[in-house]
Amino acid sequence: MQYAPTSAMPVLAHIWEPTSVSVVANLGIMPDFGHVALEIPTAMGVYVSYWPELDSLLGLATYPFKPRTLRNPASHQIEVDYNGFYMQREPTVTIPLYGLNVERISRDWQRLSDTPYDPIRWNCAGVSKYLLLAAMRPAAREEVEQSLTNSDRDVLKDEGDILVRVGVLISSRFVECAPDDICCLAETYAQLRE
Repeated sequence: MQYAPTSAMPVLAHIWEPTSVSVVANLGIMPDFGHVALEIPTAMGVYVSYWPELDSLLGLATYPFKPRTLRNPASHQIEVDYNGFYMQREPTVTIPLYGLNVERISRDWQRLSDTPYDPIRWNCAGVSKYLLLAAMRPAAREEVEQSLTNSDRDVLKDEGDILVRVGVLISSRFVECAPDDICCLAETYAQLRE
């Protein structure tokens, strides 16, 4: 499929660092390991925020502290609502990313939003990494790909079963993709666009 951006609006990469003891104490929220979400602030209203299944071990373990009724929040407002059950605070940083194929992000997110969560192999950062790289122009992706393996490059082609491609991605050396990894990826991409 050809690269086809559909909006001059940026994709917003919202990145939360893990909660510090002072944040937990001052805000009275549950500690977390950080988080990544992507937002396309257009009429499409796409919000990518990948959370564990409600009935998974991790979902059940966190339920007493964060009794979510929906697996993934539908908007940034729901995500940051202090009285809600997701991040309950504003992101540490938000990086606007221009020139991405927002149709690709939207389509692939629909396919991935209910896939099995794995805190080490397939988490919010891993999903965001896949979506961002898959949505980049080939020339920009080549610049950002310097830290990626050959199997990562192959999986980003828009060919074949998405779950097979994701399986290749999660078995790469980026298996432990974290919010900091997405921050570096987003900053590198944003600098290329300047």
